[in-house]
Amino acid sequence: MKNKNIIALIPARGGSKSIPEKNLSTLGNKTLLKRTIDIALECKFIDRVIVSTDNLKIKKHAIKEGAEVYERPSSLSTDKALIVDTIRHLYNVLISEGTAIDIMILLE
Repeated sequence: MKNKNIIALIPARGGSKSIPEKNLSTLGNKTLLKRTIDIALECKFIDRVIVSTDNLKIKKHAIKEGAEVYERPSSLSTDKALIVDTIRHLYNVLISEGTAIDIMILLE
């Protein structure tokens, strides 16, 4: 993994039909989102931990827990949106910013 730029993507939209803002639900003493962020931040191979969201509460929580946040367009935040489109969107944004990406890990 030497000299590889590894990005962890955590998709966390706010509009779940069954449990709205489910990523902010707690399990034990941590939110589901915090659990995922913590694991990613602890991994020595991951260079950046990025949450893709359309939700302000999730955005604030992710930043507080140490992740970067990129806003997801509403068209990629519907029940019918495919996760591959969210991955592609973030990839294209990062490339347009000049970020080299060797590996992108999806953490749901």
